[in-house]
Amino acid sequence: KEEIFSRHHAALLERVAKELGCSPNDIVDLDLCLMDAQPACLAGIYREFVSAPRIDNNLSTWAAVQGLCEYVSEIVIDDSQ
Repeated sequence: KEEIFSRHHAALLERVAKELGCSPNDIVDLDLCLMDAQPACLAGIYREFVSAPRIDNNLSTWAAVQGLCEYVSEIVIDDSQ
């Protein structure tokens, strides 16, 4: 169990443990995904641009999943004919 302290900073483990309501020693391992928490805003001289830190990741993930779903449904339709 002490191996986790060699891979992760003690302050990070303490913070995660506090959020989980456990001891840092109870954590076997962790994988965190952090993102910018700033709200979206308008930018540009005429406020013509949307600046949204997370929209790129969310939109590209949605588009990838949507594309895979459409591809799979086309294969299923072709196989049934």
